[in-house]
Amino acid sequence: MPVDLGYLPALPVSSPALLPALLALPDTGLIFCTPVTDAGGQVTNLTLTYLNPAAQRLLALPAQPPTPDWTYRQLLGPLPAGGGAWYEPTWRTGEPTRARVQPPAAPAALQLTAQRLEAGLLLSVQPAAAETAPAGTAPVETAPDGPAEPEREWLRERSRQLQSVDAVLAGLQEYVYLFDREGRFRYVNQPLLDLWGLTLAQAVGQNFHDLGYPAELAARLQAQIQRVIDTRQSVSDETPYTNPTGEAGHYEYTLVPLLAADGTVEAVGGRTHPVTERRRAEEALQASEQRLRALIENLPGGAVFVVDQQLRYQLAEGEALHQAGLTPAELLGRTVREVVPPALWQQHEPYYRAALTGEAFSLELETYGRSFLTRGVPLRDAAGQVEAALAVSYDITDRKQAETALRQSEERLQQALSIGTVGVIFFDLAGRIHDANAAFERLSGYAREDFISGRVRWDELTPPEFVEVTRHSQHELLTRGQNTPYEKQYRRPDGSRWWGLFAGKRLSSGECVEFVLDITASKEAQQQLHHSQQQLQAFNEQLTRTNVDLDNFIYTASHDLKAPITNIKGLILALQDQLPGPVQQAHDVGPLLDMMGASVQRFLRAIEQLSDVVKLQQAHASPVAEVALRPVIEDVRRDLRPQLAAAGAQVKLDVPPDTHVLFSKKNLRSVVYNLLSNAVKYQHPDRAPQVVIGCRREEPYTVLTVQDNGLGIEADHLPKLFQMFRRFHAHVDGTGIGLYMVKRIVENAGGRLQVTSTPGEGTAFSVYFRR
Repeated sequence: MPVDLGYLPALPVSSPALLPALLALPDTGLIFCTPVTDAGGQVTNLTLTYLNPAAQRLLALPAQPPTPDWTYRQLLGPLPAGGGAWYEPTWRTGEPTRARVQPPAAPAALQLTAQRLEAGLLLSVQPAAAETAPAGTAPVETAPDGPAEPEREWLRERSRQLQSVDAVLAGLQEYVYLFDREGRFRYVNQPLLDLWGLTLAQAVGQNFHDLGYPAELAARLQAQIQRVIDTRQSVSDETPYTNPTGEAGHYEYTLVPLLAADGTVEAVGGRTHPVTERRRAEEALQASEQRLRALIENLPGGAVFVVDQQLRYQLAEGEALHQAGLTPAELLGRTVREVVPPALWQQHEPYYRAALTGEAFSLELETYGRSFLTRGVPLRDAAGQVEAALAVSYDITDRKQAETALRQSEERLQQALSIGTVGVIFFDLAGRIHDANAAFERLSGYAREDFISGRVRWDELTPPEFVEVTRHSQHELLTRGQNTPYEKQYRRPDGSRWWGLFAGKRLSSGECVEFVLDITASKEAQQQLHHSQQQLQAFNEQLTRTNVDLDNFIYTASHDLKAPITNIKGLILALQDQLPGPVQQAHDVGPLLDMMGASVQRFLRAIEQLSDVVKLQQAHASPVAEVALRPVIEDVRRDLRPQLAAAGAQVKLDVPPDTHVLFSKKNLRSVVYNLLSNAVKYQHPDRAPQVVIGCRREEPYTVLTVQDNGLGIEADHLPKLFQMFRRFHAHVDGTGIGLYMVKRIVENAGGRLQVTSTPGEGTAFSVYFRR
């Protein structure tokens, strides 16, 4: 029956020592037995598993059987012949029974009382009060209702004692058990049986291998039991274990020797305490500490410090610490004053002192080239007394720089918004303009109050012809986040219009910004330019017609004049043929005829050159190609060989063979021919002509130079040198149209012609061919 143990005080002894101590208290001998039954369930014998010290003395036996089959019949004598065992009713009904026996080894008869204890029987043993029965006689059994009342009371008291012992052990929050010298269980308290899911009868006589423990764990436990027996020393250890239901746990256990009177180990007691929750808490705490340590050691851009009442570092960790070139080992155990520079110490000390008096603090300062925010709090002990100060420093350099950059950006934005020539408006996609800078106020003619109040809408300011392009711009803001710059007009309150170039960006889902550049003057200038271009186009068309008329006139004049002049030339020749020889030799007639012939010849050449000018105008769009320069010069020099030989001229050619120009080949030949022939024609009378033809690159041109040592040209004549029919040397035959044609040819091809000259020394022409 269960026993109320609420009256028991707290026991100041360990659980492993509790069972043997309790069993050794009474003078009554106690024997724990397990029944041996036949196939029909009838009890035929008892296996003795444990004897307390009193039973050992009464029976002259050890605490544990020497062999596993130590039985009642061997130790206490045979059972009655032809009848059931005296304790069999107790096994069946649970009611106590008594018997008087004379064990073979005992000096006197004994009084035995049987009480069922779960899967076993507990026999209490006392010396018999009556005469001693002869050795070997059968026990005298007493029916369940046979004992006298004092004996019944004695049995009930012993039963209560045993139940109290088991109740005590069953109520413990740990597992209590006994092993025999072979390492087999002889007792297991109820909590451990519940863990295994076994009954006491199933557990007694088993070892750890029999109970299905993992082989390695069972071997270790059995070895530890044997070590306790061999050394008579306790063993403490811990192990993980998973019970048959699959529940895993962690357990601490202690095995202690139970010594007989002679000092030998007669049993091993054990206690096991579940520590699963504690281990989990310890592991969680350890993991938390590791995480905290890792966080502290790697605190991004910061550091953690703990200082005691003497401002001595107890903890110093963090990334900022390492960035400053310090290690925790250099700080731990040293005072703040010993570590930091004096100026930094003077900044820190009053704040640390304040924290050590119980006040939190926050401090920003510059150190080691960085900005830090340090926050500190007092650390209190269990009694609430401040024992240290915790300070956490954060590197806020990036934040400070970002704040500075933001402030500068805002200042720049305000400066940008204050530009008088660029308007800025803030509006929503519904059309309301809710803010604008002073420039847009001036451009639009509206006041700031008009915008802030929301009374101004862009669609009301926009003339009808610009609504479509404005809606397209708003759609771009909605879908792309920004619009393509566009031009349009706005109306002012007075009805006047102004032009703006608009470019915007969406700031958020409900707000956009647009920058406006006043282009009214530009648009007006464009209109004026367009008008001027129209006038210029009309003028060019008129000039083209005039040029065409002029070309037609020159062509007609040269064509119509050529026939009469040719007739005049023929008449002069006829006159010469008709005049008698003496007349032609007359002083006045001969020279006059020569002069008339020369004049007619010059007139014919002028008419031919006028025709060349017309041809030059018509050849303005002559096709161009890559032309090798040197072969063209060589060809011209061969054509002018008679003139060069007659003048004794020397021509030096300094043009690389691979030099090419992008030009019309026919026009290139005309340019070279005119320049080289002029260099010979206008030679100095005192020296033979020397001509140097060279070439150089002067990006983006290829430059051809023709330099002579001839007469040279006066400086005031140079601006008129390339005019048509302009001549400065009358002693040389010419019409004054050659250089005009050279300049026109070169400029029509995108090049230019330059000349430098020194009178009496010579002239140099430079022809720039565009590459």
